[in-house]
Amino acid sequence: MYLTKTKAVTFMLYTLVMLPSLTYALSSDKQKTAHLTADNVKYDRLNHQSMFTGHVQFHQGTTTLTADKILVYDNKHNKVYKVIATGKRAHYSTLPDAKKFLLHAKANTIVYYPIKEVAMLIGNGEIQQQQNIFSGPHITYNVRQQVITSTPSQHQQTSITIQP
Repeated sequence: MYLTKTKAVTFMLYTLVMLPSLTYALSSDKQKTAHLTADNVKYDRLNHQSMFTGHVQFHQGTTTLTADKILVYDNKHNKVYKVIATGKRAHYSTLPDAKKFLLHAKANTIVYYPIKEVAMLIGNGEIQQQQNIFSGPHITYNVRQQVITSTPSQHQQTSITIQP
């Protein structure tokens, strides 16, 4: 079922306001108005899925997510359990609490499990804050445990740059 623009915007805002941040964004971001734009929107209520395609941009406070396509999956209680952002390079940025510099995450695919608080950067993954960079072919970030792991591929190793 395709939605009219007004209904689509209302649903998108409702859905995305429910999304926790990929990392520890400013706690005040959750209180800010969420805004999403996309060329196309498809909401499948029966299957609890939403699809946003074409120049997708989400903004809420200091948090931004841009991608060619974003899929949102929620359960029967309307709680989001998985978000998949894909594109030439999906990009997420936020200002973590008690930090002065934006954190950027980029990958061909970003998968986030809000209930588990786990993010995966698949294909050309990169996490950057200032000049500090963590990059690899497949990065998993457990937000709750503050653990980042990277697994190798045949053609790419993990690279870490830490500035003094």
